[in-house]
Amino acid sequence: MKLQCSALLFAAVSVFSSAAHASLESRLNGQAVYDPTRNLTWLANANLLGQSSWTVAQEQIVILNSQNYLGFNDWRLPTTPLQDPACSSSDGTNGFGCTGSEMGHLFYEELGGSAGSSILNVSNSQLTLFTDVQPGYYWSSTLSPIFPGPFTFVFGSGAQDASNNYDSPYYSWLVRSGDVNAVPVPASALLFASGLLALGVRMTRKASVLGKGDT
Repeated sequence: MKLQCSALLFAAVSVFSSAAHASLESRLNGQAVYDPTRNLTWLANANLLGQSSWTVAQEQIVILNSQNYLGFNDWRLPTTPLQDPACSSSDGTNGFGCTGSEMGHLFYEELGGSAGSSILNVSNSQLTLFTDVQPGYYWSSTLSPIFPGPFTFVFGSGAQDASNNYDSPYYSWLVRSGDVNAVPVPASALLFASGLLALGVRMTRKASVLGKGDT
């Protein structure tokens, strides 16, 4: 009985663990990619808007959203926390290893990028979900508290920085919060795991009662 309970509890924990460390998932017939860890959906095309200033990129995003691009009207530029203890810089705003930002998390934790090396040097199934990934600067939607301009992230090195203007011709990788699927897989996985845990608890209590009766 105890072995059965342990097996059920282990299965439930495994489901929770896999949901917390799930891989990127293709969406919309390959046009988008879902990150279950951050609950974000990225456009598969990492260079849809081409190079432009930050202001022009924002204007282009407004147009895309007015047209319900791919069925959604909440596409945006990625965000960057004002303070990120994972950053290599002493002030926690820039440098390498900044996994707190949405682009930094994608570069290091999902795509397997390394500090100082281009993401194009990575070869794995996660990166192949995307197209036209550029090794240059990408705009963030977050404005830096230090420079009069937005944060940026360089997919050619894994460096996070802040631009001192809005006019540099950088790339834009669009993202939106949430999953584009009507019924997200993680939710059903959690429901299944909850059922396993409840069953395991009941069996543990029953085994405990039976054990006391034997004494």
